[in-house]
Amino acid sequence: MNTARTRGTTDILLGIGLVLAGAAMAIYSASAVRVSVVIIAWALIALGVAIGVLAYLRRARPGWWMGLAGGVLLVILGVLSLTNPGTTQFLLTVVAGAYFIASGALRLMASYPVPESRLVLAAGGVVSIVLGALLLSRLGDRSWQSFLGLLFGIELVVEGLTLALTGTDPALRRSLRAFFGRIVDDEPSPTA
Repeated sequence: MNTARTRGTTDILLGIGLVLAGAAMAIYSASAVRVSVVIIAWALIALGVAIGVLAYLRRARPGWWMGLAGGVLLVILGVLSLTNPGTTQFLLTVVAGAYFIASGALRLMASYPVPESRLVLAAGGVVSIVLGALLLSRLGDRSWQSFLGLLFGIELVVEGLTLALTGTDPALRRSLRAFFGRIVDDEPSPTA
């Protein structure tokens, strides 16, 4: 099985897009966080409605009501995010800090078996861990809202550079294709 990372045009274009989005977010950090909270809230509402409608359309299947309940909960979460953006920003900060640390640790671990991309992956992992630690250390500070946008922007730049320079792990590509294939086909894959 081929374990070498491959870099295609899609990886490079996505990487450049992430770098540009990260730079814009870092430059406009305070307003980017406010806009992100609103976008996330509306996305939760739209996703909740879509999941609820899909579950209702599949009501002949056993357990359809769990999908409906999940959709209702997502709508409630989206409405709460819209009505209380300060709490949403705080929770987003905590989740982002944990995500930065976890993704940095995973990137460090992923750098070990890939000698040709080890330096880029390891450097990106260390930067992500430092960003997460900085973000979580500033939770009590009132300036964390714009700080969150700045760190999100930097993290997007790091993700974009890593993707553009190292490409994607073939196992990840296969996993994503299998996952999205199951969602689109609604049939279990033969390997599952």
